[in-house]
Amino acid sequence: MTDAARARRFQLLAFIDDGTGLPNSRAFGTAYRRRLKRFANAGVTIGLLVSDLTDFGRFSARCGWKVGTDALCAYAHAAGCMLRHNRDLLCRVHGDEFVAIIEVTTREALERVAARIAGPVSFRVGNRSQPITSTVVGVLARRRDPDKLFEIAERQLRATKRRNRERTAITDPAFS
Repeated sequence: MTDAARARRFQLLAFIDDGTGLPNSRAFGTAYRRRLKRFANAGVTIGLLVSDLTDFGRFSARCGWKVGTDALCAYAHAAGCMLRHNRDLLCRVHGDEFVAIIEVTTREALERVAARIAGPVSFRVGNRSQPITSTVVGVLARRRDPDKLFEIAERQLRATKRRNRERTAITDPAFS
């Protein structure tokens, strides 16, 4: 492998989460800005789904780091299967938090995807099945000020988790 090829490989690896193989937070930031601009210019509706696994910290502490990583991978795979591979993007942004950028036409369509991603996902721990659930919130934006989407979604996620750990919530903010 040449030095240039090695450098290119390391550059690509900087955008991949080593636990799940998904694009990481750096890749999300780049893709998010690029897609927001493209969608806004085309007049396409964009949805942003942010998910956080239910009680993952306790699960990982109880079962160990390796099982926790395997559970993250199982959730990432299941959530990724719910998306359109050529149009949507799922990233692991940190810890047990994932974000998906989705091209949608209606709030109801975003709600359907959020409900599917919320789980439960069945994961094997030893000889028994362990369900993995998540809180998933979505933000739907049309044309104005899409840069605030992630901030709104994160705020909505925290509020939703305080109210009920296993649910989905969709926001269609009226941007000014």
